[in-house]
Amino acid sequence: MPEAIERCEYAFTCPLPNGLHARPANTLERLASGFSSRVSIVNLNNQRVANAKSVLSLVGADIKSGDSCVLKVGGKDCDEAYRAIVHFLETEFVSCDEALPAPPSASRKNWLPPVLRNAGVAVLFGLPVVSGFGRGKIVFVQALRLPEGLDEAAPVCVEQELKNVDQAVAELCRLISQRLEKKNLSPTEIGVLEAHLSIAQDVELVAYIRKAVKEKHLCAGRAILEAFAFFSSLLKAARSELIRERIADLRDVCTQLIAELYGTTDQASVELTAPSIVVAEDLTPSQFLNLDKQKLSGLVLRCAGAT
Repeated sequence: MPEAIERCEYAFTCPLPNGLHARPANTLERLASGFSSRVSIVNLNNQRVANAKSVLSLVGADIKSGDSCVLKVGGKDCDEAYRAIVHFLETEFVSCDEALPAPPSASRKNWLPPVLRNAGVAVLFGLPVVSGFGRGKIVFVQALRLPEGLDEAAPVCVEQELKNVDQAVAELCRLISQRLEKKNLSPTEIGVLEAHLSIAQDVELVAYIRKAVKEKHLCAGRAILEAFAFFSSLLKAARSELIRERIADLRDVCTQLIAELYGTTDQASVELTAPSIVVAEDLTPSQFLNLDKQKLSGLVLRCAGAT
């Protein structure tokens, strides 16, 4: 007879002022991944079911402060997993949140100094997140794409592409872990690297990429782009701006995976040779950290938030 699988459920209300964003999701994912049992969280407000062993799945469930949720645990070590996770939810969960920067002030909206207003120049207004002004040459950064010259029409060997995916994921995780061991990293750098490591080894992300290769016979790079489109659409639909902003981390990891596969993504690191204004659809955390801050006069981003 097959071994009986126990199932446990626990109802709770999200206590996090900023909802279930990346930091608390990382902590919950690490805890759930320590058990063989299936662990999921259901957001009763929108009926989304999240795999608790996947940060992308957790933040994609769009769990806001006050949302009613149900923890579901099923498997051989159900009781042990249930006790540990419920204890976490009842004690440490609320302390995983962090204060967010104040939103940009709406005062003096669309204000121009008289010298510019009287000059009659064409002006495009955005949402400023830092006071002051910058002047420099425009440097454009391209969106995520596969390297030019890659023949996607060529026949795909599914087994080889799956092997390529696994090798790229393993190597990227190794490199990120290696970077985390460096001394003198700033808290911001540590936070970015930890978020990237969590996404790079995310079980749902890797499963989606592998499924796209097997079922659609896509090359590994195209499968990664499809995975990015799928998960970024989930994050874009979130009510929380903090969750929507995590698309940059996802794009960053996918960019690095493609670089591991092909040696380049046509998104070479941006080199600033003079005071510059960087213009992009978005800028990944890695790209921002690698910019020469001595020559960076400003950023103009279409999809970005205050954090």
